[in-house]
Amino acid sequence: HLVVDPVVRSTTGFDLIDDEALKALIERLFPLASVITPNIPEAERISGIQIKSLDDIHLAGNRMIELGARAVLIKGGHLPELEWPKMARDYLFADGGVSTFEAEYYETDATHGTGCTLAAAITANLALGNDLKTSVEVSKRFVNEAIRTAPNIGKGNSPLNIMPIGLQG
Repeated sequence: HLVVDPVVRSTTGFDLIDDEALKALIERLFPLASVITPNIPEAERISGIQIKSLDDIHLAGNRMIELGARAVLIKGGHLPELEWPKMARDYLFADGGVSTFEAEYYETDATHGTGCTLAAAITANLALGNDLKTSVEVSKRFVNEAIRTAPNIGKGNSPLNIMPIGLQG
C-alpha cells in the first residue's frame, strides 16, 4: 500500500516544489497511491481551487480524483471554523462518496509531524488488512491523541507524542 502525503505547500502558503515537480507527483505517484493526504494549503495547490468553504473542499477533493488519485483524504485542521462546533474534520473521497472524520480540535502548537504521522499510521493500518475507511478512522484517533498528549517542548511547533496509546505510562 502506498500512501502519499504530498508536501507541496507550507502552512504559511509558501510553495515547496515547482510546477514541473507537482505535475510529476500528480501523473506518476497519485495513480499508484491507495490514498493521498493533502492538508488544506496542499489541496489548494494541487486542485487549483481556493478552499474557504465545505463546498470548496468537495470541489477540490473531486478535482484531485479527476487528476488520477484513487482516494483523497483532505485534512481539514487548517480550517476548523468551517462548521460549529470547532472540530478537526478530515474528508475522505473514495469509491464515489465522501466520509467525514471528526475529532476534538486542540488549540496548540504541538502539531509538528501530524501529516507524516497520519500517513504512516494509515499505511500501517492498511498493511494490517484494514480497509481504507477503517484505517483512516483508527489513524485519526491515534494522531489526535498524539496531539492531545504532546510534550510541548522546544521553540515553534512542538512534536507529537507518538508513543503508542496503549503503551503510555
